[in-house]
Amino acid sequence: MNKNILFISPSYFGIQEKIRKNLEDKGYNVFYISDSESGFLFNLSKRIPSLGRLIRNHKRVRLEKIVQRNFIDTLLVIRGNQLQYNDWVQFFEHTNIPNKIMYQWDSIRNYDYSRLVQFYNRVITFDRKDSIEYNLIYYPLFWEKKIKEKNICTHLKEDIDLLFVGIWHSDRIHILNQIYEQASRNNLHCYIKIYYPFYLYLWLRYIRRLDLNSSFWTYKKIKPAKMDLLYQRAKCVIDINHPMQTGLTMRTMEAIGFGKKLLTTNQYIKKEDFFNEKCISIIDRANVNINFSFLYEDAPYAGIERYELSNWLNFLLKNDF
Repeated sequence: MNKNILFISPSYFGIQEKIRKNLEDKGYNVFYISDSESGFLFNLSKRIPSLGRLIRNHKRVRLEKIVQRNFIDTLLVIRGNQLQYNDWVQFFEHTNIPNKIMYQWDSIRNYDYSRLVQFYNRVITFDRKDSIEYNLIYYPLFWEKKIKEKNICTHLKEDIDLLFVGIWHSDRIHILNQIYEQASRNNLHCYIKIYYPFYLYLWLRYIRRLDLNSSFWTYKKIKPAKMDLLYQRAKCVIDINHPMQTGLTMRTMEAIGFGKKLLTTNQYIKKEDFFNEKCISIIDRANVNINFSFLYEDAPYAGIERYELSNWLNFLLKNDF
């Protein structure tokens, strides 16, 4: 017998669709609501609190109706920050869902969801530090085997030594500049793309006067299919995590899933069961000095199947199977 699940998640580079499809493959009837908001009204609501309350109330009532009309067995919330604490309190008062699960791919230092923990049967975080401080379940993000298998091109050569694709934040530019300079001195080919809207690029360059390599910047998001091809061409993926988070990024997990080397600023990766210094090199973000010899070590990852998307969901939903 199929079960009904209410799935709330940000719309983020198609990740929500991958999870949704996998839930359907497991036999769920999935009711998906995006946790991402955009557009004129949403931007205006940031300046007009009464409009913001109206939008949140409309969304809460919509969620309640889905639960009441469809006998929802399971609630799976990823992030869930588009509703405020009081909105969630009302939602849980008006609904009765047997199995409530929250997964956080953000740290409490960036988004404080600690008061919401009491409403859930299981709360899992990708941030190891949060899991210790707030007594939460720790589990990293996932990688997807189907995407890897679907997009394999046997004729592609690993002609990119170091690959980075991501958005701008914190000290990423400063660290990438240093990686690029050191890699160039070692005759290594880098493919670096930082996504940022053009008007914000102008602000960073001419108002904040950051030292920007113009070849790094792109004003269009790279599509998932192209990203998969770039992974295949890369020997090593660069990961520069946000300094306010200890969790492993999606790029980290995708790189490991593709069996690629990893150059990362995240010191906490040493604690993972799959950590192998022949595969992963850690950067000191305060003193970037890279030994590239690990690129030439022949060593596979071990123990990564548990983080493949289907297995990852099984872990999140373990009270439901």
